Formats: sequence, C-alpha cells, structure tokens
Amino acid sequence: MGGVIPCPVAAQPPLLRVDWIKDGETLDLSLFPGWTLKANGSLVMATVNEDAAGTYTCTPYNSYGTMGPSAPTSVILQDPPSFSITPEKVYRQDAGRKLLIPCQGNTDATTRVTWSKVDPVRPISYAIEPNGSLLLQPVIKDHQGEWECSVSNRVASIRTHTQVFVLGTSPHAATSLSVSPGVKLANLSWEAGFDGGSTQTFSVWVKKTSVSDDDGKQDWFSILVPSSSGTSLQVSGLSPATYYQFSVLSQNKFGTGPFSEIATARTLGQYFFPSFISFCICISGTCSLKEKYAETRDALMLTPTLGMCLIPCTCIHTCAPILHDQILV
Repeated sequence: MGGVIPCPVAAQPPLLRVDWIKDGETLDLSLFPGWTLKANGSLVMATVNEDAAGTYTCTPYNSYGTMGPSAPTSVILQDPPSFSITPEKVYRQDAGRKLLIPCQGNTDATTRVTWSKVDPVRPISYAIEPNGSLLLQPVIKDHQGEWECSVSNRVASIRTHTQVFVLGTSPHAATSLSVSPGVKLANLSWEAGFDGGSTQTFSVWVKKTSVSDDDGKQDWFSILVPSSSGTSLQVSGLSPATYYQFSVLSQNKFGTGPFSEIATARTLGQYFFPSFISFCICISGTCSLKEKYAETRDALMLTPTLGMCLIPCTCIHTCAPILHDQILV
C-alpha cells in the first residue's frame, strides 16, 4: 500500500519548493523508486516498505526564503490489522437468553475491536468482551438486525458483518407497503417483517381522510387478511375520488407487532363521457350508422363511441351521457 507525508505549509507569495530531510540527511528522491513530491510539498510513496521508516522534516521556500523546517514526523511501519476469528454469517437466539458472538484481530497490542449495530432504531445495550466478542445478555427484540465488527490499528480498519435473529418475540413491522387504487377499491401489497419465530397473521387498517360535512369524524377500521392472501389484499367498498390511509399490522402467538408505515392513496374518480346512441335521423340524402361510425352520402364521418359527438350537416346525431370509470386528474 502507498503512503503520504504532508508538509504543513502556509505561503504568501506562493510556494516555490520544499526540501525534505530524512534521518538528518537531505532526501534524494532518485534513490527511492516511486517516491514523488506533490505541488503542495507532500511526500508521496507509491509503495511503502522498510525504506519509509524514519524521522522526516520539511522546509518550504517562497520568493522571500523560508521560516525554517517543520517539526519532526516519525514514520513507523506496521502491518494493517487482520482477523484471527470472524463471526458466523447468521445467529439465532431466543429472547431472554445469552448470545456471545466472537470477533478477534491479530495479536498486535495496538489492535482494537469495536462492535456496532447497523441502522439501529433506538439506542440498545450490549457489551464487548476483552477478547473482542460481542455479548448480548439478555437478548431482546431490538438486538435483531445486522451487526458490524471492526478491527483497527494505527494503519487501517477492516470490517465484517453478521445477522442476528431473535426468536420468541412479536413480529417485526411489515415494510414496502404499496397501494394501487381503483374507483371503489384499492389493491395492497407489502413485504412481511421477521415473524419472531412463529407464524404471523396480518390485518389491514384503513382510514378515510377526505371527509365531507355529512361524514363526521372518521376512525380507523381493520380488515383481517386471509392466510391464503399472503401479503396482499383488495380493499373494496371505498368511495370514489377519495383519499384513504392504509397500514398493515402483524400478529403472532407472542403478541402484536408495530404498524407498518402509513401509505396514503386516492381512489379513482368517475367521468361521464358523451357517446353516440344507436340512431340517426336523416334530414336529407342517405344516412346510416355502421357499427360505431356514422356515414353520410356526401362524406365519411368517423366518430368513436367514446369522445365528442360530431354532427354532419346532413344528419342529426343524438348524444347521451354514458358512465365510464376513468382516472380523475
């Protein structure tokens, strides 16, 4: 691996050059392949080996000269850390029990082992043993998730991960709730959270948020999801063009889990579109309807069933409102 030794420079007028001293002698870069100076005076080593060890000072110059050398910098060679013991990929333990997860670095005295939970919902208690092992005692529901073990020394840090599943708890919250609305219905789907080690069931909770003066206060109501539906449900009996909130609640024999995040959706509206009714009264000439189109003696008029009524000069076409379910924008 490479390395950089910076030279602390503040120069005005601008920096002209930097001279380096290593172990009391002027540093000749031609004797060290891969060693270069950057424009800011830093000493760059493409590959660090035994030659890099030593004590360094740098002296910056501009058009006025120099204020003198920097304080000495000692370079100590040390191997990066490595794992001697790594945790398994997955651990499963009952709530209330003890779980010890090993993680150790090499025997270097400067090596330090730390543990942290990835994306914790809230602060949780845990301990790190002198040998670097993670101690969870007693195991609680919040201990479930991904954990990271980090081994570091003065050179670098390395990391490894493990997954902890806690059994004997209420389910975890459902995620990725998706709502696809219709006119008087909504199709819901979601991803189940961990079941806590026991079969879980779901209920969908619904609340109407577009409230008219006649509706009064609207409360949440729930619909039990049949086991055959898995993680999806069609909620019917809704009002058109109305906002609703949806959430999923999971439950098993150990208790009820938290609600999923709330999803808000608007059911589709209803449009009235004019359409041809199936007769045409001729004023002059020959006029007849062929399927969904009107034809006159003088010209061919193509008018789709859904759309505006076109009235040819030679015929009277009667339009009637026909109800069609459409997206209301």
